[in-house]
Amino acid sequence: MTLGLDILLLSVDPDLQIVREREYTGHAMRAADLIELVVARRVELHGRWVTWVTVVDARPTGEPLLDAALAELGTSGKRLMPTDWMSRPPGAGAVEEGLAVLAAQGAVRLHSRRLNSRRTLTEATLLDPARQARIRARLDRFAADEATADVLDWALAGLVYERKSSWSPATPMWTVSPSWKVPSSSRTASRSLSSRWMTRRSGRAP
Repeated sequence: MTLGLDILLLSVDPDLQIVREREYTGHAMRAADLIELVVARRVELHGRWVTWVTVVDARPTGEPLLDAALAELGTSGKRLMPTDWMSRPPGAGAVEEGLAVLAAQGAVRLHSRRLNSRRTLTEATLLDPARQARIRARLDRFAADEATADVLDWALAGLVYERKSSWSPATPMWTVSPSWKVPSSSRTASRSLSSRWMTRRSGRAP
């Protein structure tokens, strides 16, 4: 289970049976992959004025989605900044690949939703609400005691906060516990997932 899959599973609306905020979810998944690769010491961030992503260890992590991201970074034809990687249009990539993994794990059942004559989306019916609830509980634990959180807890909280801040007031906050409040320190540290934030915390044990 990767951080990106946690974010994707949180995005599955159990009532509407769709992936909410699909474009942002794809970008957040790519950001999560990069953070996990930094923590796993497969990539590093270098540079003073401009920060570049550098693959330092191309060995597989054992997580197929992370390994695919690592391979993509390693074969890129140009140097990439973290924002380049995060903001690449996910298209039929991150979300659909993640949904396929979740379906294979029995967490969701996939179905097609036709938007128009030219576009059909792969959507998901939640089959494992307990697993989604465990991710929400992880966020609750972070909010209650961020001092004991590890780098991936911080990353998850930051990415979910950025997602929440992009919703309109009319959007139901179904993905997190109603009592969950993001600490101000997390909002400050994680906004835009700056490369300095990832570098500073990547040395902590996952």
